[in-house]
Amino acid sequence: MKVKYSSKRKWMRRTALTAGLLVTYPLILLGIEYSASKLLFPKIKTESELQQVIDKRKEKLGIKENIEGVLFSETTGMQGIASSGEEVICVGGDLATQIAIDHELYHRYKRDMDLSQKLTIKEKIKNIYIEEPRARIYSLLGIKL
Repeated sequence: MKVKYSSKRKWMRRTALTAGLLVTYPLILLGIEYSASKLLFPKIKTESELQQVIDKRKEKLGIKENIEGVLFSETTGMQGIASSGEEVICVGGDLATQIAIDHELYHRYKRDMDLSQKLTIKEKIKNIYIEEPRARIYSLLGIKL
């Protein structure tokens, strides 16, 4: 004898699946981006090489402003404004690759907010579910969202 699921049970299963996907999709994209960065792209070893990659990738996005590159030994990837007032992209360790540069330049291209300031819950959610995945998709696939 077969037992059919009630419509309430179907709704609960679909809701649970949707909630699970919403919670995990930023993490899945992060894992794919990090793995691709380590496996598919050569590591940037010098600041002059870093600056060449930034200038080339900046041109692709149509960014005209001067952006300096800073290379660190520890794993990091971020963009912001230095104390001197100029824009910088800092990468290092496993993230010293073209993917991380594309990711950070895309944040600059879309003028995403600076996370060093205090953010509201709404702004944090926007960053986690919209800005970061959008930059990851660009860095992996080259698709501007």
